[in-house]
Amino acid sequence: MAYSMLKRLGVGGFAVVSAVALAAGCGSSDSGGVFGGTGGDDAGTAGGSGGTAASGGTSVGGTTSGGTSAGGNATGGAATGGTSNGGSAGTANGGTGGGNASCPDQCPASAPICDPSSGVCVQCVDSTQCAGTATPVCNTGSHRCVECLQTSDCTIPGQTCNVAANDCTRSCTSDNQCGGNTDRCDTTNGVCVQCLNNQDCGNGNVCDTAAGACVECLDNSQCDGNQPICAGNRCVGCTTNTDCTGTAQPICNPALGECVECTKAADCSGGQTCDARDGECVDGCSSDQDCTNGNHCDPSTRLCVQCFENSQCDGGQPVCNLASNRCVECVSDTDCPNANEPACLRNQCRECNKNSQCGQGEFCDLREGQCSGG
Repeated sequence: MAYSMLKRLGVGGFAVVSAVALAAGCGSSDSGGVFGGTGGDDAGTAGGSGGTAASGGTSVGGTTSGGTSAGGNATGGAATGGTSNGGSAGTANGGTGGGNASCPDQCPASAPICDPSSGVCVQCVDSTQCAGTATPVCNTGSHRCVECLQTSDCTIPGQTCNVAANDCTRSCTSDNQCGGNTDRCDTTNGVCVQCLNNQDCGNGNVCDTAAGACVECLDNSQCDGNQPICAGNRCVGCTTNTDCTGTAQPICNPALGECVECTKAADCSGGQTCDARDGECVDGCSSDQDCTNGNHCDPSTRLCVQCFENSQCDGGQPVCNLASNRCVECVSDTDCPNANEPACLRNQCRECNKNSQCGQGEFCDLREGQCSGG
């Protein structure tokens, strides 16, 4: 339950960050957030960078196709799983380069998926991008990965779904039936929650009484300074370019809630390219010789990265996660050959990432990737 509350805790909180991310354009980036997971960071990229085409393959979410076209169109990659023709995998972020003109060159970690229908960066467009994580269900209204939309989504026996907060929690009639981070009983709805009023929240947070969650803000009056706007229960610096007018960083990256120098290469001049992960115009690379620390020049973005194909990874991290351009242990279950740890969870091979991988009467504890309850 402590993990489920992370996504509701103000700055750095999972749901808070990703709610702000709905207004951002999209490309690809690390989908780690608080929880990576199969179908998101761990399920396999069908898309990749530039003109890399995905050829289907089987992942946790099933068999997929999609991926980017030979021209690098980034809007097609909404699939889960799959291996690319180059043999590497990652998240279905829609790829980098080309594609929807409204998308930045990369999406941020808090909103790694390109929603081709809206041209914005989101956390998920369906539950396949949330599968195998501690928040395995996609709320398609908010485009957030959540624990549950209904009680049947809760895998731990005895839990119920707090539909307002999308949390799996205990049923209750009084506070003494609650504990941990959800130690107050919402007797109206009969569920344990984090707060009933502002006094239940610390660190300057306030209580969203509808969800029973402590958040950074509910409206602009609770924000000030360089972050005067309340968006998605988080104080941010901007939500549109208008909020950045007259500054040296004239473009708003709503996923980060910050004014930045660029979100795509077209925002830069003098032959520079955009490192959209940091929102900065940088000198692009043309070959590995332009990179340091053993990094490689990704021809699709002209950025120095750890990897953009599996051959650049080895040892205990043999797979290139194309969403983050980093070498990891796995991005899909097929990368986990050990029969005792056949499931990929947050880029690591574990015992399980779904209940069907456990024995009769057991469930998969997604916080640890272990079968429990037998």
